[in-house]
Amino acid sequence: MAITDAEFGTALGAALQHFNHGHLADAEAICVRLVHQAPAHPAARQLAAVIALARNDLQSASNHVIESLRGRPQHAPTLVLAGKIARAEAQSQLAIAYFEQAAKFDPASVEAVYQLGLTLYAVRRIQDAATALDRTVALAPSYAPAWFSLGLARQDLQDLDGAAAAFRSALQHQPDYVEAAVNLGLVLQEARRLEEAIQAYRLAVRLRPETYARVAHALTAGSAGRLWLNPEHLRAALVC
Repeated sequence: MAITDAEFGTALGAALQHFNHGHLADAEAICVRLVHQAPAHPAARQLAAVIALARNDLQSASNHVIESLRGRPQHAPTLVLAGKIARAEAQSQLAIAYFEQAAKFDPASVEAVYQLGLTLYAVRRIQDAATALDRTVALAPSYAPAWFSLGLARQDLQDLDGAAAAFRSALQHQPDYVEAAVNLGLVLQEARRLEEAIQAYRLAVRLRPETYARVAHALTAGSAGRLWLNPEHLRAALVC
């Protein structure tokens, strides 16, 4: 029995709602029916790919996203999805190509540029990653994870002041960002700004007490560390 466009849209919306509520089986059942009725429908294929990726069925996810892109090859969200699937399949270069296409067709897509930056960083193209992440925070100045990732890239490039500024921005927009506090301490310590580093480490311990051992080790290690003869004095410096 044929389905009208309105009925198709309603069913697709129901599948998306099921997915957003974590009901993958219900969402998948609707998508299977829709794809069977309209195999070339790009939105149905896109959602089917999203569901398959959530199930870690990478082969099905890849098949669905390729079919979706046949119908709308310049659709940035689908290109981003294709990039995520390729990355999950350990095809980093293909993922980069998809993210670059998404950013080309939609230069304002924060997700496209951010995912590009993350993937470039993962393959150790650090300068290119920093460039993409700079673009990300320009597009989304309050996006703390992008600031954090930019801080990591700058840290690897030995731009310690730039890394510290990025980690501070991450904390400004997400004050409970423990990893940003820890990494801020690390770069400040490496820059031999030890008192500022202790303040950052203190914040990390206050936010998550179990980080104490990690920051205590960092603070006493390496040429930029400090020798603490009394462990209680070290604890007092970090826990207050």
